[in-house]
Amino acid sequence: MPLCGYALAMISLPASLDRNSAVGLFEDVVGLLAGGATRVELDAGQVRHIDAFGAAAILEAHGAASQAGAEFRLRNVSSQTREVLALLRVDRVLSTSREVPAKEPLLARIGGWGFALTHSAVQQAALNVDGLFLTFIAPFRRKGPRVVQFIRQLNLIGTQATGIVVLISFLIGLIMALQSASQLRQFGANIYVADLVGISMTRELGPLLTAIIVAARSGSSIAAELGTMVVTEEVDALRVMGLNPRRFLVAPRFAAMVLALPCLAILADLAGITGGFVVGVFGLDIGANHYWNQTITALYTSDILSGLVKSFVFANVIAVVACHCGLSLTGGPEQVGRATTRAVVSSIIIVILADFFFTSIFYLLT
Repeated sequence: MPLCGYALAMISLPASLDRNSAVGLFEDVVGLLAGGATRVELDAGQVRHIDAFGAAAILEAHGAASQAGAEFRLRNVSSQTREVLALLRVDRVLSTSREVPAKEPLLARIGGWGFALTHSAVQQAALNVDGLFLTFIAPFRRKGPRVVQFIRQLNLIGTQATGIVVLISFLIGLIMALQSASQLRQFGANIYVADLVGISMTRELGPLLTAIIVAARSGSSIAAELGTMVVTEEVDALRVMGLNPRRFLVAPRFAAMVLALPCLAILADLAGITGGFVVGVFGLDIGANHYWNQTITALYTSDILSGLVKSFVFANVIAVVACHCGLSLTGGPEQVGRATTRAVVSSIIIVILADFFFTSIFYLLT
């Protein structure tokens, strides 16, 4: 509805600016310019839907204002409307402005953060339940993940990560043995380097290092892949076809992560112990048989099992967080990188918190 003053004319655009509603926009602008308006403003605050006809009508109105020597401005443009205008290259011609929203009170912002955190936690919990069901129960009902996709993900997450996990764990074992030997040799207790390296790797560093490496390597890949599928509407296509996206997209990655991470943690344990063995035998003059016997004597079954339990939990965390960050992506392709970063950072933080929790429990039980 046009509002005309001496020099300023403003038109409030309708909620749906399509072929039917955009017909009279050009005529309204021409009439306002003929009435002597030197500045035309279109208020797009109520626009919820705009198509090519609506964008073309705005562009024609801009052209009429330019010919009349009047200033033209589009106000209160929402992000959705701005994306449509950018897609049709209309935003390059128009001078658009967006009113800066009022700053929310502190309590309102805290409440918003709390609500968002709670909503995200509930979604991730539901995703974890679905992942466990599709991995361990659904296969017996012939509704589990597809075997081909599962094997492909197992290769990407497990097999291709073996080299870097073994290399870093081996180097960590070397460093731990050297650092501990510098203190233990003051007391003539070099042999206990085997105990320290063996227990530290199986209980703590093996599962934790593996989880961090896999989160950075595979968690980021999962989030980026699923986020790209959301942007290209492949996930929506699965829903339209009546298929469950969690079965076809989440389940293979979840199952592969749960199986691969404990196996990689075992390899990391062996690689770290081997690194300590190299330092002990060639740097501390400890006999090879003596070193291995000391390691075997120091380790208990509970040490290895506690590491495997942690690895299983870490695998759940990484798979759920990565899949959630990918599937919950909103916006365009530029948001894929942010979702990937958020997945890696969130996974590592939650993994370390979970490690602290389980370490505290195991400490109290022993």
